[in-house]
Amino acid sequence: MADGPLAGWLRSIRAALGLSAAALAARLEITASGLRKLEQAEAQDAITLATLRRVAAAMDCELQQALRLARQFQQRAIRTMTLEAQQKTT
Repeated sequence: MADGPLAGWLRSIRAALGLSAAALAARLEITASGLRKLEQAEAQDAITLATLRRVAAAMDCELQQALRLARQFQQRAIRTMTLEAQQKTT
């Protein structure tokens, strides 16, 4: 996604929630490899809205909530990186 995290929103949301790939895959009743494929498809804008909703539900949230959480996580990371870049090194 052009304006999203490089790894994609699904992976970022999962990380923000502290949810392992294995745990989310189990909730979705798919393999870890299957989850990796979903995350890659989403990052490449090649995933259906129905699948996004299904994954969001497996993370105990609605799609809109999940995307809002991911955006907040991304903004915090950007702020942190900006502050770190401003620190003087000795």
